[in-house]
Amino acid sequence: MVLWIEQRAYEFYMQLGKCQEFGVRKGDYGKNENENLIYRRFFCNRAGLRDGKHYARLDRKRMHKPETRTNCEEKLLIYLDRGTFTWKVRKVILDHNHDLTLTCMIHLMPHFCDMLDAVKAHMKSMYRLPTSKILRYMIGIARGYSLLGFT
Repeated sequence: MVLWIEQRAYEFYMQLGKCQEFGVRKGDYGKNENENLIYRRFFCNRAGLRDGKHYARLDRKRMHKPETRTNCEEKLLIYLDRGTFTWKVRKVILDHNHDLTLTCMIHLMPHFCDMLDAVKAHMKSMYRLPTSKILRYMIGIARGYSLLGFT
């Protein structure tokens, strides 16, 4: 049941991220002595900073990847109330220190590109058609590439 609640909280946070145009990621969690989950954190995908030791290396063979982390403070923390054995929200911070993703680009973020099982089954039923025609058909059903929901 705990995993179900954690999954529901993550789905809610992903919907919030999609509506407010920011990427999300799972953060740290805590377990009690019986290995049961007692709290879970979810963050903006730009939370935190890259460790400084990566910048100081002299033996680098490749250039640094572009910096995407901005130490954003946006987060959601849920925890298990031990008295009532119910899950509660401990902290919600909705302030970003970076520009949000454009509405027309939010569907390209990896965690918002999930394909429904019904869509997969529909595509498998058209196995004789070329992939480009299947995709064009799906775009027509969705009424646009940005409304397709997957890439």
